[in-house]
Amino acid sequence: MKIYLPIPFFSLSSHQRKQHGFTLIEVMISLALGAVILAAVYTSFFMAEEATSVVGKFARHSFQSRLILDRLARELESSFYLKSDDTIQFILEDQESFGRSTASISFVTLASPLGAKVVSYRLKDGQLSRMETDPLNKSKQKYAENSKEMWLVLIKDVQEFTIEAFHAGRWIRTWDSNLINGIPTVLRISLTFGYDDGIETVQQVARPKIGNIL
Repeated sequence: MKIYLPIPFFSLSSHQRKQHGFTLIEVMISLALGAVILAAVYTSFFMAEEATSVVGKFARHSFQSRLILDRLARELESSFYLKSDDTIQFILEDQESFGRSTASISFVTLASPLGAKVVSYRLKDGQLSRMETDPLNKSKQKYAENSKEMWLVLIKDVQEFTIEAFHAGRWIRTWDSNLINGIPTVLRISLTFGYDDGIETVQQVARPKIGNIL
């Protein structure tokens, strides 16, 4: 009677190992290493995707903000003031909400292809909005001031909207053409947007060219 004893795994040749396959410990080690590698790859991919998303969002907001400020600057440069007409005035107001500037401005401009228009900008609930009305239609202007439907949202996630006028050797944040009898010669506009990851401020300078009083 012959007795066959099991051959230890370490004594097997490479050919014999291929025939016997992998042990349970080897399979478990391989799975553990694979899981670690996949976790590292997934973490790197997720971080790269998140960074790309943040950069892309900032880039879009920056581009959009510059377009808005460029349009506002062109409208301000074509603004004018009539001392004899209460509807054709230049009004700049500034308020603070939680320590942040929320400017609002209303003026008449000739930048519109449809002729003179009353243009208003305001920041409310983190949204910068614009409204355009006809200076000859006084009843519609009063309705538009309190109507949400007349305000067009231009950009969201705005932290601050600041407009400063240069007057008497200093920058001020309020202006009333009824009191000063004119419009500013230089205006500095700032728009700040951002998220928890950071903020960015875009600025533009406007110089009205038509004249203070017509």
